[in-house]
Amino acid sequence: MQGKGFIKVIAVVLILLSAYQLLFTWKANQVEKKADDLAKKEATALNLVGDDNIAFTRRYRENYLDSLYEEPVFLNFFKYKTVKQGALKLGLDLKGGMSVVLEADIPNLIKNLSGDSKNQAFLDAIAKAKADQENSQEEFVDLFVNAFGGTDAQLASIFQSPDNDEELGFNASKEKIRDYLKKQAEDAFQSTYDIIQSRIDQTGLSSPNIQRQQNTKRIIIEMPGVENPEAIRKLIVAEANLEFYEMYVNTELTAYLEAANEAVKNQIALENPTEVADEPVVEPEEEEEEEATILPETSEPEDSSENQTLEELLGEGETVQEEQSRAEILKDFPLTYILNPTQFPSYELGFVRKIDTPKVNDYLKMEEVQTIFPQSVRLFWGSKAEERTTADGEKVIGVPIYAMRGDQEGNPQMDGGAITNATQDFDQRNNPSISMTMNQEGALQWEDLTRLNVDKPIAIVLDDKVYSFPTIQNVIAGGRSSITGKFSVTEAQDLATVIKTGKLDVPAKIIEEAIVGPTLGKKNIRTSLLSLLVGLGLVLVFMALYYGKAGWIADLALLFNLFLVIGILAATGATLTLPGIAGLVLTIGMAVDANVIIFERVREELAKGKELFAAVRDGYKASYSAIIDANVTTLIIAALLLIFGIGPIKGFGTVLAIGILTSLFTGVLFTRVIKDDMLVKKKHISYWTKTSEKWFRNLNFDFLSKRKLAYVISGIIVFASLANLIARGTDAFDLGVDLSGGRSYTVKFDQAVQSSEVKSILDEAFPQGTSTVVRTFGSDDQLKITTSLLTKEVGEEIDAQAEETLYNALKSQLGADVSLDSFKKDNLQSRQRVDATIADDLRSQARWLTLLALGAIFLYLLARFLKWQYGLAAVVTLAHDTLVLLGIFSLFRSFMPFALEVDQAFIAALLTVIGYSINDTVVVFDRIREYLRLYPKKPYKEVINAAINSTLSRTLITSLTTLIVLLFLFIFGGEVIKGFAFALLIGVIVGTYSSIFVATPIVVDLYTKGGKSTTK
Repeated sequence: MQGKGFIKVIAVVLILLSAYQLLFTWKANQVEKKADDLAKKEATALNLVGDDNIAFTRRYRENYLDSLYEEPVFLNFFKYKTVKQGALKLGLDLKGGMSVVLEADIPNLIKNLSGDSKNQAFLDAIAKAKADQENSQEEFVDLFVNAFGGTDAQLASIFQSPDNDEELGFNASKEKIRDYLKKQAEDAFQSTYDIIQSRIDQTGLSSPNIQRQQNTKRIIIEMPGVENPEAIRKLIVAEANLEFYEMYVNTELTAYLEAANEAVKNQIALENPTEVADEPVVEPEEEEEEEATILPETSEPEDSSENQTLEELLGEGETVQEEQSRAEILKDFPLTYILNPTQFPSYELGFVRKIDTPKVNDYLKMEEVQTIFPQSVRLFWGSKAEERTTADGEKVIGVPIYAMRGDQEGNPQMDGGAITNATQDFDQRNNPSISMTMNQEGALQWEDLTRLNVDKPIAIVLDDKVYSFPTIQNVIAGGRSSITGKFSVTEAQDLATVIKTGKLDVPAKIIEEAIVGPTLGKKNIRTSLLSLLVGLGLVLVFMALYYGKAGWIADLALLFNLFLVIGILAATGATLTLPGIAGLVLTIGMAVDANVIIFERVREELAKGKELFAAVRDGYKASYSAIIDANVTTLIIAALLLIFGIGPIKGFGTVLAIGILTSLFTGVLFTRVIKDDMLVKKKHISYWTKTSEKWFRNLNFDFLSKRKLAYVISGIIVFASLANLIARGTDAFDLGVDLSGGRSYTVKFDQAVQSSEVKSILDEAFPQGTSTVVRTFGSDDQLKITTSLLTKEVGEEIDAQAEETLYNALKSQLGADVSLDSFKKDNLQSRQRVDATIADDLRSQARWLTLLALGAIFLYLLARFLKWQYGLAAVVTLAHDTLVLLGIFSLFRSFMPFALEVDQAFIAALLTVIGYSINDTVVVFDRIREYLRLYPKKPYKEVINAAINSTLSRTLITSLTTLIVLLFLFIFGGEVIKGFAFALLIGVIVGTYSSIFVATPIVVDLYTKGGKSTTK
């Protein structure tokens, strides 16, 4: 063999590089374990328990690791920062964390570009484009322009301004307008992407992954190790629209509120109002927000006096409830009763129970109400819900509402465009605050604003929420000031990041979100590694027992291969996910396959009487074609997963692609070098043991004679699958939440629970029309709940409301001592929300990926075999395997003790099955092509049968070893990956069957019908 020295050098280099890279992983784990041990030791010394213990150990661990960030921790040279960056990265499903898919709000951008046009044709086009987008893959801009019913000139006039006169004149065509809008959308989206990336980078999260999804206005963010998803969610979606407003005293708007209440009452009377819940009068607490001040760095905050209670102001016992019945109040005061206006002069307009905030929003959005208030009035909610006490002592959760005094058009006196920097700081009372620096123009504007408002408040409004309304104590010059309020350190840091990174050019909304708890992540690691090691061990033993010394060489190559795959993953910064571990399992099968093909060829050469050296040489040479064809077809599948997959599925594609390339190196080149060296040294290499020596010798099954029976069996199964799919459509499957849209929760209980009982509870508690599926997930004390609860609306408040609704419904099963916070922290193992639009996109993508895979494989086989019959037979066979797998997942979903969900992982499994099946088929086809050249005068069917028999040992051994590792992945891999492993198990079995009884018979029949004699 030529180039042995070069191959040895490459092998040594790869070993050293992989070892060097994996040492970082070892050291990072060692440092983090020490941090965990020290944190637990300190918490024990302080006698901390429960939530206090958890919070303390988390902070201690973070502080300890932060202190080492720039310190050498490895070989007195490498800093912890470098070590951590070089370590193998674990995905969310193995480490826990959060992933989101953001979509740019292009409709909102178009409205902004139009100057918030009220043109009816424009508004109709926006509405139609939104509706069309739900079932279309076109860009929103294209849908909008196509939907606009007016002339080109009318559309141009909506967007034309002096700023874009050169790009867009009054006579611009729709195509020019389309190009203009697309450019604006792309520029705004890129700016939004850069800002969000900057925000994530400043969180200090370990190894976040941020990327644009190809051909969309979407951003995919994966953040392993996130412990506060709510804070991260706020940080990501915050538009950073910072504004500074003067404020109204509530008494200035009393007459307007009374008029608004009258308008709401009249409108409700027209709509036959229903009763609303009882609303006790709420007693405001001290207005601590007014104590917060925006001051120069040297100024002291001013104390404020305590507020009187409502009882003191109204007279003891003189409450509204005692004057009128509740029904009469609601009839006469539908707005002001639930608005609960403050009863004394205050900058707080009212305090609304959290549950009633949507109703107040609806009332205030009424056209009859909006025309009452002056244009200068802007109403905003406070940034946080607060707990206050009612007059009768009841504690309620509510949100304050404030009135801003804008200019004549309601615009703020100043916005955040002048802010050049913002950092978390502490005020004179050592409370967390935000220090801001403005540019020169902003500093002058701020100085003028504060001069006009000494002893008055200035409201700080961020994304339409009032964070504080500090009193200006004196004129502030120099452009340096502080925002103080009720912040934690983390909240202040996040707000500073949002303000500093700036306003998003186009808002982004979360259309998919998944959160995996660290407990579930650790369990996934344990179970998947156990399955990998057990399966690997059995394969190593089998290879040694069947092939003897050659098997031991193959085992060495297999271990080297896995070492290389993990080392390359670490070196390239790729993320190892749970499906990625499944990819490692499949890599074992592929690595074994290359060795089996070669070893079986060598055994054939030895059976012909050749000497060992010549048999090894010729065996390797004859194997190259089949090995290359089989691996290239699988590599096509891996490439599609890499290009189009996201999250864990992309991780699977990454491992699969790396595994294919390393398998070729270790299974073909590395083993050849070892054997050549051994043979040069006159060392014997056995290719069988006494037990296996005569296995698969002189086989002569007439497979083709059984092809009609195989056609009948396959036809019945395929027909049943197709009939079921056509009759039931998507209802034929248990679609995962990522393909159906909705919410999914994995809930852990303290005791065994019945899924049917919990479903009945949820059906009763959830709103009518909510579809809910409940199934046992692994152990009988854990459930997976998939529901359409609150899926038509999006937003942080909606997500929180959905979780609270779920918690309230499950209270009877959780226990009285489980609070909402502990439910989210301890019982919710994972949660996922997928918007209907992205679910539709993923379903469409799955269909196209499958068709693209079939098409690419057909073209490759056509190019390799130069006969269309081979390509068509392969595609028909793959369609057969696909339909059989889909049929099994559909027809047997109600009978299996585990979930047969069709989700993104299933799509990856389906594509992998296609790759595996074609791998089997190509090996048989390759031998048929070879035998037709060797035996041109033999009867055609005899040659085909001989080719199948000669490859039968390879087919069965490869399938057996692959099934071994997949079986243990299925048994020990955990519930999360059970359906994925089951799909691969069925796929390997069906693929093995179809390569012999479907693909090859089709080739024979296509040649026969094409006029070729079956006896030649």
